[in-house]
Amino acid sequence: MQLPEEKKPEFRRLSNETAGRLLKRTFTIAARFHPGRSLLGRWVRRRSPDHRSGESTYLVAAVTLGVAILISQYLTWAYLYPMTAATQTAFAVAQVLLAVCYAAVAVFGRQRAVHITADDDGLSIRRGDETASIAYTDVRGVTVLSSELYYTHYARYAATQAFVNRIYPTVLLLEVEGRPVVLGLPPEDQLEIERMFERHAASTTSRSHVGAA
Repeated sequence: MQLPEEKKPEFRRLSNETAGRLLKRTFTIAARFHPGRSLLGRWVRRRSPDHRSGESTYLVAAVTLGVAILISQYLTWAYLYPMTAATQTAFAVAQVLLAVCYAAVAVFGRQRAVHITADDDGLSIRRGDETASIAYTDVRGVTVLSSELYYTHYARYAATQAFVNRIYPTVLLLEVEGRPVVLGLPPEDQLEIERMFERHAASTTSRSHVGAA
């Protein structure tokens, strides 16, 4: 009696295109306290042509409002002087209320968290209503910069699109066609995204060599 032959397992070889595919990853830049995102800051930014002028206008508006409140306090004190005990109490309460209102309007703000999704096509970045899509083919270079160089150089450009919430020793610069994009990720995530771009470049070169052959 002849025993049936044992079937050998079949292995399917991955194509170069499948082998070069990248796994989908998600990175997060945590939210943080930011006075520029207060009610006054958001109101000013919506009426500014770019983020640099928005920040400058916000600083001027916040300082002007604070000085105006201080001057009004001095003028009120001079007008009411000498004050009775009841007037002093009312004046002190008014000062506290003005300080709280100023802080609520011009100081207390929150920079929203940044969510970055990396897949086969590139990066999708979202921070609230602000979004950006960056294809691997649109990036001419990926560089790790010191935070000092970023703040003294790239942060001054109106064209710079920055997603920087936390201050780390370094930031990741993507040289995109028409604008630099800066990501304030933790150092280990910066390295991971840099490797993703390297793997994509290597897989693209491998496919081009196979196609030429």
